[in-house]
Formats: sequence, C-alpha cells, structure tokens
Amino acid sequence: MYLDNVKVRWDYVNKTDGLTVAEHYEWGRHDDFDKLPILPILTIDSESLRIIETRQDKFPDSVLEEAMRKFTLRNMRDRDMDTDDYNILLTDGKRSIVVSVHLYNKTINCYGRLLIKAENRLFRQLEAEERPIVQRNIKEELGEELNPEPKGFTHLEYEHIVGTTQTERAMKKLVLHNLTYLEDTDKPGLIRYFYTGLFPDKKVPHNKSDAKMFDEIVEFVRHGWTDKHEQFGSDIIGFVNSYQDNWNSLVNRKRNLDSVC
Repeated sequence: MYLDNVKVRWDYVNKTDGLTVAEHYEWGRHDDFDKLPILPILTIDSESLRIIETRQDKFPDSVLEEAMRKFTLRNMRDRDMDTDDYNILLTDGKRSIVVSVHLYNKTINCYGRLLIKAENRLFRQLEAEERPIVQRNIKEELGEELNPEPKGFTHLEYEHIVGTTQTERAMKKLVLHNLTYLEDTDKPGLIRYFYTGLFPDKKVPHNKSDAKMFDEIVEFVRHGWTDKHEQFGSDIIGFVNSYQDNWNSLVNRKRNLDSVC
C-alpha cells in the first residue's frame, strides 16, 4: 500500500523538544513543501508512532525492512529517487507522519506531514481497504536511547507541550533559558520575589527553600501555555534583559495568530 505524488512539509530533527512534527494549524503560508513521487504506507499503533516521532536517534529495523519489501531500492532507482534516504508514511488511522530514514546508519533525517487533502485521502483509503492497525513492540526493539544527552530543566517532553503551537513552544524555551539566571543567582530574595509574583495566592513559609520555589516555577513554565505563562515570561525576560527582541517578536507573532483565530 502506498500513496503517489504527495506534498510533504518537513521538520528537521532536534528542531524542538518533545514534539517534532508541526500540526497543520501551525503551518505558515510561505512554508516549503517537497513533492514525493511515492510513499510506502505502514500502519502502526499510536504508542509506537509517538515513540518513533520523539526518539529521534534511531529508526526501528523491522519497520524499515517491512517498508522496503513493499517498495524496493530498485523501484526507487527506476523512479529516479534518492537511494541514500528512504521515506516512509506511518499512520495509526487517526494521524500520520512521514519519516525520512538514512538507509546505511538507520538514523532519522527529518519528519514530515502530508497536506491535509492527502492525509484525508490516506484515511479514506485505509477505511475502504479495511486495513488493520498493526501493533508493534517498538519500545522493546529500540531499547535504551544511544548516548542520550543530559536533560536539564530546560528540556521539554511531549507531555509538557501537547496542545501548544510552535510559537508557544519557542516562548516556553526562551523563558526556561532565562530561568538559568535565577538558578545561578546569588542575590538574596530574588527567587522568592518571582515566586510570590507568580503565585500571589500561596502562603509561603519563611523557611521554604529557594531550591523548592525554583522547582515549582520551572514546573509551572514547562506545562501548557496560558496568558499567565506569557506575563511571567515578560517579567523574567525583562528583568534578566536577555533575548528581549526575540521575546517581543514571539509575543507579536502569537498575538497576530490569535487575532486570526
């Protein structure tokens, strides 16, 4: 099973934490799209799809081998396609991603998403052919992540950013980056000052440690995104006076997007 002549918007690995593929509502009118002559389709359970999307270090051999049985290197050469990389369309029947895999070291080059019209065509095709969603034990096959980088408090997992836009994720990362100033500060009372401003209704014991207050601030920033997050971001970035222009640009971009919705 495969799709012919589809356009894909790519997101390159490590572009964001936690969520690598932008949702359709996040696309811009000037985004670039790559036309692919053919895409092999494999069904996959939702958990395995999420693991492949977020692991970024290696692609499972079993999935690549199954895809290549459906569409071989010879077929790729006949269509004058790049044979160093192999593109696979994965779907759980509700969402889909395209993964570009380097054939020799099995690493993931980038992730992509079909245009909405093509994705709807995919779902109709799955329904018409009554294709079962294959359960794959991807977690066991991939094992532990190879040479994982140390993950500090600025690292975001999927659960921290689900439901947010790319602009909101960029704002979140910028705020977390500026929080490193608070973590390293030797100014007495500074963390408490920002903590009480962020949580004005909390009764804060005098003996509550800076470390505990800082951890609560970080957890607040990492989860979701609201007007309260944005206001806190403006406060901390304005105080630290770092990347102020970047922040203002992101705030303006978000307000312009909000005004369209």
